[in-house]
Amino acid sequence: MKEAQQPKLRVLSLNGGGVRGLYTISVLAEFERILAKDDESYSIAEHFDLIAGTSIGGLIALGLADGKTARELESKVREHASTIFPPRRYLPKFLWNICKGCRAVLGNRYNGDNIGKAVVDIVGKERTVRDLQRRILIPTVNVSTGKPLFVKTCHNPRFTRDDRLRLVDVARATSAAPTYFEPHYIEELNAYFVDGGLVANNPSYVAYHEAVTDLKEEFDIESEGQIYVLNIGTMASEFCINPEQIKSWVPGYFRLWGLGSTLVETVMNGNQWMHHFMTARALSAVNHVMLDDVVPDQQASIITLDNSRPEALNALAARGKQKATEAMADIGLNLREKFFSEKAPKFVHPEDKDHVNPA
Repeated sequence: MKEAQQPKLRVLSLNGGGVRGLYTISVLAEFERILAKDDESYSIAEHFDLIAGTSIGGLIALGLADGKTARELESKVREHASTIFPPRRYLPKFLWNICKGCRAVLGNRYNGDNIGKAVVDIVGKERTVRDLQRRILIPTVNVSTGKPLFVKTCHNPRFTRDDRLRLVDVARATSAAPTYFEPHYIEELNAYFVDGGLVANNPSYVAYHEAVTDLKEEFDIESEGQIYVLNIGTMASEFCINPEQIKSWVPGYFRLWGLGSTLVETVMNGNQWMHHFMTARALSAVNHVMLDDVVPDQQASIITLDNSRPEALNALAARGKQKATEAMADIGLNLREKFFSEKAPKFVHPEDKDHVNPA
């Protein structure tokens, strides 16, 4: 663990979590309302040198890096939640679960066209990584090779691969959760990709590593203690599998994993905490701040990865707003001084540095 110093590089890290990403963006949107002072164009992204995001966090990261405000994105995420994850209608819960299970066996639980339309509305159809105003790092997984791929802006001159990638493809690749959505094909890379949450559902440590390896010289970082990471979670459940369920008399695979979605969530939750612990070991508690809540077990059936019913969305948004308000008022966290005391220059592509003012 490194001793905290004055920040030279600030990182915003956004976890994956399906519909629960409404909690994430509600935290950021409330920060904007507190800090904006009636400036409608103000974006929380203006304070960060690098924005990392996985799955829904990746979609939010791309929107912020492309100049949108968290308040705009909060509205969009809420608007499209029921399009991406249609709520059950006129069916008892057990019948709806059977229908979802049949779709998962025969294909995927949800229609990829729906998430495609939502993503286009949020990040546009033709915008590319080359167009972004903030540095980004977005994890995904090449489903053929099983290897992770981290989509990045060209903040290192060697990073020339991703400039041409469309934001809509990057967003769909990082959020193509197995059993929920089909793998997403990126023509420029001639490969299919699935959810980055399989390797880094919490991208904090990957972003920290990016800072100490590829941004150290640019930001004149002499010590890791000059790197500050703000991580926003997505209200993980208290249990991936309730202990009572494990004691059930039903034998075998289906008792625990069903049609696979519980297994996917367990993998994502496990690596999310692993990345959190590694970041916490690398940085002091001053440098590394995680804001998150745990879904109480009694609400676990309501606040899930794919429940877009109004009561779930209202609970997520309310908890996000409350967390932001409490965090900003917490003298010990001192978020204003650590993360919001000054603005970061916009990212300038290496090819443009000779003739573009980054301010």
